[in-house]
Amino acid sequence: GDGGGCWVVDMAQQQLRATPEAKPDFRLQRSVGDFREMMLGQLNIDNAIAEGRVALEGDPVILGTFGRLIAD
Repeated sequence: GDGGGCWVVDMAQQQLRATPEAKPDFRLQRSVGDFREMMLGQLNIDNAIAEGRVALEGDPVILGTFGRLIAD
């Protein structure tokens, strides 16, 4: 969407890159505003999921790993 895109966090290679042809193990889809709030530590991810503002697809264990990475 506007101001967004498809980004891949490759934990094995320690890379972040924009790519439209990604085949991720896990997908976390949300609005740009929710992404900003998440990166600022202002988004309650559990509430956002329950409200349908965040869509999850794939291995949910990866969400926990990703969450710990961005929280540091």
